[in-house]
Amino acid sequence: MVTSVVIRTFPTTSVASSSVSFSTTNGLSNATFWAGIKEYLNYSTTLCDNKGFGYNFIRHASGSNSPGLSFTSSLAFPNRTSAEARSLTRPFFQRLNDVGIPVTIPSFKRSDVPEMHRETEISPRAIGDSVGNTLIASRLFQRANYADEDAIDELNSAIRQVVEEGGYDFHGQVMNPTLAAAGNPNNAVHPAFRTAIMHTQAYDINAWWDTTAPVTSVQEQTARHDRLQSYIQNWRDITPNGGSYMNEGDMQDPEWKQSFFGSNYAKLLRIKEKWDPDGVLWVISGVGSDAWEMRSSSGGGRDGLFTQDGKLCRANE
Repeated sequence: MVTSVVIRTFPTTSVASSSVSFSTTNGLSNATFWAGIKEYLNYSTTLCDNKGFGYNFIRHASGSNSPGLSFTSSLAFPNRTSAEARSLTRPFFQRLNDVGIPVTIPSFKRSDVPEMHRETEISPRAIGDSVGNTLIASRLFQRANYADEDAIDELNSAIRQVVEEGGYDFHGQVMNPTLAAAGNPNNAVHPAFRTAIMHTQAYDINAWWDTTAPVTSVQEQTARHDRLQSYIQNWRDITPNGGSYMNEGDMQDPEWKQSFFGSNYAKLLRIKEKWDPDGVLWVISGVGSDAWEMRSSSGGGRDGLFTQDGKLCRANE
C-alpha cells in the first residue's frame, strides 16, 4: 500500500574509488589479520569525516568451519580527485604495512557518471517468485565505539568473537548519515542511525533457504536463531541506546522496539493508533504489532519463533 512517494534528486557527483583486501589464506597469521581489522576500524572515522564510504566483508574462506578468513572493502570518496583519495588513504595503508600486511597504496578510479547495467529484457519479479529466507542480525555501531584505543579494542573483540567463535560472516557499511547531511528532516529514522559510523550485520551463510530444500524444524530454526542472538547481545552491550537497521535486521529481535525505532516508538504508536485503530496493517516487529498474536502457529508466537502460519488475533481477546 503506497500513499505517497517523495523523491530527492541530486546533481551528478564524481566519485574516486578503490578497494583493499587481505586474507589468512595468503600467509597472514590470525593475529596479523585482526590487527589489520583494527586498523580499518581506526580509519573508519577519518573515512566518514571526509564524507567517504566503505563497503566491507569478513568472510570464512570456504564455509563457516574454515579457519581461513578474508577481508575486503571498497573505499569511495565523492567529489574527490584520485590524487586526493590516495592522500586521504595513505596513512591507513601505511598502518597496514606497519602491522605486517604488505599492501601498496592503490590507484583510484574517478567516475563522473554512474555505471549502469543495461538489461536486454525485463524479467517478471512478482508472478511465480518464491520468498527466500536467511538468518541475519544487525547493529549500528556508534561514534562512541571508535572514541579511543580502548573502545576500538572492545569493538574489534566483539566483531572477532562473532566471526571466529560464532562462525558467522560479517558485513558492514562505513558511513555517517548525520542529520545535517540529510538536511535535518523530521522523520522516523532511528536516532542511532544519525550517530552511526558503521551499519553492521552478522549472518549465517549456511542458513539460506533456496526455496526447494526441505524446511528445517521449528525447533532447529529456534536454536539457530537463539545462538545468533547470544552473540549479537555482546554488540547490544557495547551500543547502549543504539539500534539496528530494519531492512537487514532480525525481525525476531527480542528488543525490537528499541532496536528498530528507539525514542521514536511512542510517537509512531500514537500515529498508528490514530490512523489505523483497527490494526488493518500488521507486520512482524512493526509499530503496534504486539497488540496482536499469532495463535496455533508452528513457532509459538512471540514467545517462540515468530512464524506466520497461524491465526492473527488481538492479544487481549
